[in-house]
Amino acid sequence: MILLPGDAEARSFNDDSSPDTRVTSNLKVSVDAQVIPGSSLAWYYDLLLMCGPSSGELKSSIVWEKFRDRPNEEQTRIWKGLSKVRIHIVDKASYLNSVLTRFAAQRIVDDSSAGRAHAMAYYAADMLIGPVDIGPVIDVASFGSDTKPLLRQATQWAAKSAATFHEAVEIFEAEVDFYGAMPDELLRRKMKARILDKHAFDKGDGKQIERLERARGTVLNVLQTFEVDPFANRKPNPPAVPKHIEVDSSMSYLVQTADIAAGFASKLLEVGGLVRVATIFEYVTYNGVRLTQADAERLHKKHEG
Repeated sequence: MILLPGDAEARSFNDDSSPDTRVTSNLKVSVDAQVIPGSSLAWYYDLLLMCGPSSGELKSSIVWEKFRDRPNEEQTRIWKGLSKVRIHIVDKASYLNSVLTRFAAQRIVDDSSAGRAHAMAYYAADMLIGPVDIGPVIDVASFGSDTKPLLRQATQWAAKSAATFHEAVEIFEAEVDFYGAMPDELLRRKMKARILDKHAFDKGDGKQIERLERARGTVLNVLQTFEVDPFANRKPNPPAVPKHIEVDSSMSYLVQTADIAAGFASKLLEVGGLVRVATIFEYVTYNGVRLTQADAERLHKKHEG
C-alpha cells in the first residue's frame, strides 16, 4: 500500500490516545499529538524499519513494544526526532472537585486552548470594557448529559482544540504587553491568521470536529474588525474559512506519525508521569497551558504532597 502525506493545505496532522486508566485512577487523560508537515520524519522511518514489513497500518501499541526492546543508543536517536512532535494533554482529574459534572466539563472547556483564545480574543478586540460575561466558547450541553460521556467528550475535545488555538494563545501572551490596554488590529490579525489555518485529524470523530468548527467560528467572529459599538452584532465569518478535515490514518503517513507519537506520550505518562513527557518532548501543553519540565516537576510535587 502506498501512503500519502494527506491534505497539502493542512497546517498539522493530529491523532489522540490515552494512557491506561488503571494507572490514572480510572480517569481518562486525553493526549493529542500534533505533527507539523516539513519536520524531519527520520524517526518514523527508523520505527518502520524496526517493525519490518506490514500489510496494514502500524499501531502505536505494537511499535512501542518493539521500540522498548531496542538498544539505548537506538532509542535515544529516535527520541531525538520524535521529541519535535507537539503534545497536548488534558487531565480531567484536576477538575473533579467541582460540585456538578456540568461545571467540571465547563471548566475543562474554559481552560482549554479554545477557551483561552476566546477570552483573549475579546480583550484583543477591545471588548472587555468593565465586567463582561463573554459566555462559553462552546456549549458543554453538546457533549451530552450523561456524566461519564460528558467529561470524557469534554476532555478529548479540549485536547484536540490545542491544534487550532494554542498558537493564537501564544501570540497574545507574547505581544499583549507591547500593546497594553489598547490592542490594535495587528494583534487581532495575527491571532486570526493562526486560527484560520486548516488542520487534519484522524478519521472517526466527526462530531468533535464539528464542535471545533463551531468554536473556531465563535472566536473568529470576536476577532472581526473592531466596531464603534463593541456590543453591536458583528458580521458573520466569510464563507472562505478553510474547514478542518478528517483523514484516514491508514492512507496518510502523517496521521500515522501522530498516532505513534500520541501512543508513545501516553506510555510515558504511564511509566513516568508528566515529568517524563515534559523531559522528552520539547512542546507540551497541559490543560491548555504550555508546560515546561520545571512546571511538570512542581505539579508532581504538589500532587505527591
